[in-house]
Amino acid sequence: MLPDQIADGYSCIKVCSTEDTECLGNHTREVLYQFRAVPSLKEIITPIEVSRIVTHMGVPFSVDYSLDYVGKRHFQIVQERNIGIVKLVKPIRGPTVETIKVNIHTKSRTGVILAFNEAIIEISVSKYSF
Repeated sequence: MLPDQIADGYSCIKVCSTEDTECLGNHTREVLYQFRAVPSLKEIITPIEVSRIVTHMGVPFSVDYSLDYVGKRHFQIVQERNIGIVKLVKPIRGPTVETIKVNIHTKSRTGVILAFNEAIIEISVSKYSF
């Protein structure tokens, strides 16, 4: 994987040599690392957007986003076209660090998975509510 720095983290794109069949056979194309900070919250009246993940795949491809088990404790993912929006939906108290994973499956028109990407989002929660 080759790392590229992006505005809010890092993106690692897979690069395989033509002889590396194990690498070529793995559907993972990119791992995206993002970093966020939020204050401690006692209540949430409306969901708070934490991250947007944009997949640049046009028609006829589709994208499905899903959160891992840890992420579902406090977050949800909403999908708008090929954009995944991670939202904080339950109060979270700090100080703590939550690391959630978003699985991103790019599919063909017939539903065959063409690529698997993963976004790892590290969320630092302050002990202060500000």
